Amino acid sequence: MTAIARDVLIEVYDKKYNLKLPTNRQLINIEAMKSRLSLGMYDQMILGKTYGAQNALNMIDMICYLSVLCPDVLKDLKVDIDDLNVIDSMALLKVYIEKVEPWGNVWH
Repeated sequence: MTAIARDVLIEVYDKKYNLKLPTNRQLINIEAMKSRLSLGMYDQMILGKTYGAQNALNMIDMICYLSVLCPDVLKDLKVDIDDLNVIDSMALLKVYIEKVEPWGNVWH
């Protein structure tokens, strides 16, 4: 069995960030934040299986993981993540989907 990586390095807008495995409290915070951001509809959105729902779930997951595991990424955006439009969020979402999500899937 391959060892689980204890961290993952990401690059956003030419700046590098290191995300470390979450503590138990951080993992709980991530899951609680998913529920809050989805207005308690996270499970129903999973069942929806529409492109829009999947995109929203990816965005929710990205915001939750980065907010808890690497808040500097969001601070460095110079704008609140809620105020980014979908197009401006795509670069960040691409990094999340390519690097953070696969890493998280191994231990989550």
